[in-house]
Amino acid sequence: MGWETTQLNFQRVVAVTGLPGLYLLRSHSRTGFLVEPIAGGVVQFVSNAKNKIAALGNIDLALEKGSIPIVEVFKLLNDVELVPSHGASEQILFEFFKQLIPELDKSRVYPSTIKKVLYWHTLLVNHFSGTQIHDSINEKEAGLNII
Repeated sequence: MGWETTQLNFQRVVAVTGLPGLYLLRSHSRTGFLVEPIAGGVVQFVSNAKNKIAALGNIDLALEKGSIPIVEVFKLLNDVELVPSHGASEQILFEFFKQLIPELDKSRVYPSTIKKVLYWHTLLVNHFSGTQIHDSINEKEAGLNII
């Protein structure tokens, strides 16, 4: 099934420790997960013993008071015309994120986190239509209890 026909669900798009990029969760068992890279490739088994998996719908960024879901950050990024590359300098990235989210807690949100968020946003934009992303951000999705 091609990505253009796959419905985007932020509870099924996952980050896997030790592996770059984002993955679509295809199936799971008590010993691991079957994931498929968003950028294309082979479905692979990821073991619970070696890797941790986090659904994008469950990830938050720290604010000075509270937190903001990463999905809301994607929504803010979609409304900006010029988003810096994830490869930009730390200073540029922090300045951009401070303008995007003024209450961002700089002591708890590291440059590597900002780079990941921008990289993930780029992957989503490159592999899903703007309509799919917009609709998924605005929908309430049922969470996966396994993640």
